[in-house]
Amino acid sequence: MKISDQKRKQISRLIAEGESLDPLDLEVFYRWTHDSYEALGFNPLQQHRFDEYCRSSHDSNFMRVYIGVWMLRLALAESSPDSKDCQDRISSSDNVLYLAAKGGTGSGRKG
Repeated sequence: MKISDQKRKQISRLIAEGESLDPLDLEVFYRWTHDSYEALGFNPLQQHRFDEYCRSSHDSNFMRVYIGVWMLRLALAESSPDSKDCQDRISSSDNVLYLAAKGGTGSGRKG
């Protein structure tokens, strides 16, 4: 899935912001999660996963930011022109998200 340079820069900025974000600053945290969710609009599957594991999760804000940054990185990698096998990456992301949810402070999923 190809994305524009502008979208690539936006996602890279969100990754950098997430890496230095203080999850206890709720205004910044919720703005970042909203902006990240919107930025993933080019990939409905990753956007849905971001919603489930970051926006709607019962995990701590620290875990939600960690997973969110990881998901943004994955979306960026999948969109690169030289991405080899996206299906393997998607399967790998399912495993990582499952393990993160099991090892997090909450259930990792809403419900």
